[in-house]
Amino acid sequence: MKYLFALLLAAPVYACKCEGVPNAVKSLNRSDVAFVGKLVQKGPGEASYKVEESFKNAADIMKIRFGGVGTSCQANIPDRAVLWAEKRADGLWITACTIRDADVYTELVQSFRAARGR
Repeated sequence: MKYLFALLLAAPVYACKCEGVPNAVKSLNRSDVAFVGKLVQKGPGEASYKVEESFKNAADIMKIRFGGVGTSCQANIPDRAVLWAEKRADGLWITACTIRDADVYTELVQSFRAARGR
């Protein structure tokens, strides 16, 4: 039992913390896809958005995947979102830190518009 306890203490612990409003230029540079969209479908670990405005490489409907389902790091999936995603072999992925409610973070949307032209 004491070995199991020691093993648990040695495992890394990751906190789910997003610091303030992200930098739009850095976010666009690090992402493969970025857009504002309206939620059309949501399931366990994935959602689809109808793109209202593309900032980088977004098509009409974008299916995204997210991890942390059932944990404190689960991404909040708003009805209308600004998000930037990473392309992986199994789809486009977001984290809790790469999606925001577009109706709340209006300044972030404006920053993405300005950064798109750079």
